[in-house]
Amino acid sequence: MIPYASLFNVLTTSVKFVLSRSQCCRQLRDALFSGVILTFLGCILGSCNQKELLFPEEMCKVDIRFLWTKAEDADPEGMTLLFYPEGEKEEFWRFEITGRDGGPVEIPRGTYTMVTVNNDLPGVFLKDMPYSSASLTAVELPRNQSYASPVGMVYEGKVEHLSIMPDDVSYALGKEESADSALPMVNCHPDSVSTVYNVIIDGVEGIERVKSVEGIFEGCAGGILISSHEPLEPSVAIRFALDVEVAESRFYGFTTGFPNDASSARYSLTLRLAYYAGGGYEKSFDVTEQVINSFYPHNVYININGLTLPDEPTIDPDEVGMKVDVEGWKVIEVDLDSENY
Repeated sequence: MIPYASLFNVLTTSVKFVLSRSQCCRQLRDALFSGVILTFLGCILGSCNQKELLFPEEMCKVDIRFLWTKAEDADPEGMTLLFYPEGEKEEFWRFEITGRDGGPVEIPRGTYTMVTVNNDLPGVFLKDMPYSSASLTAVELPRNQSYASPVGMVYEGKVEHLSIMPDDVSYALGKEESADSALPMVNCHPDSVSTVYNVIIDGVEGIERVKSVEGIFEGCAGGILISSHEPLEPSVAIRFALDVEVAESRFYGFTTGFPNDASSARYSLTLRLAYYAGGGYEKSFDVTEQVINSFYPHNVYININGLTLPDEPTIDPDEVGMKVDVEGWKVIEVDLDSENY
């Protein structure tokens, strides 16, 4: 911030001092004063074209606390905070906070919608302005844009009508105080906005011939709007690996994505099996009913019972098997113990 009042006083005082010590004529003194005033006004007008003027007394310190009552086992590495002024203004303020607990921020007084989302997800792109179109979207795999990366566990929280004033805050849920905070405090309760899709294939006949299994899950939303959680088109296909459990005659794996609650949404699962002898087998299933009728919206189980594999491969070796060196392949830690699942 530029302290314009102080700058003006310094400039005018300096000119008065110089002129009082010289024999300059009255016209020269008037011209210099005019130049100082024009320069000062030019600085102000130029700054107004860039950003609203803010003075120190308009800045407020508040303590943001993340309470994980809706996702108790969540342990993000950090959180992004976005403050969107209510009204017609499109500017916003963004802060990065390390850890899951929160911390103090300094922001101009005003009324905001505050949004927070964890910032440790390489599979998610955050488009942060303007608020009406701010979104979270799945990142496409670098070498194959037909597929998206698993998004991981995405946690988002929101506080609306947040009024921030010097030494005081209030918002839709009411003002909350904390004995261990010297600053006005805002509590935020992040929750999961992504879904875990568990895939279990039981009763696999001929599993001893299988070297590896790749799953392709299609139908998840390409992203969601932050303001409404409305799903974004187009839908995406997500690649993931499944374990081959020979003793149990079972394939098991999971992936993560943004749920698609559009009425026209369809979900499918394709298995690509690689055989030890070379080549492989591919099979697709329509799993829409299992997904949309899941009792737990953020922890969906897709169960398929009975799969007989042909003795001989039906597809070429080049068409099967997950490329484990694909860029963007990430280890996803998933919390399956939350009471909200």
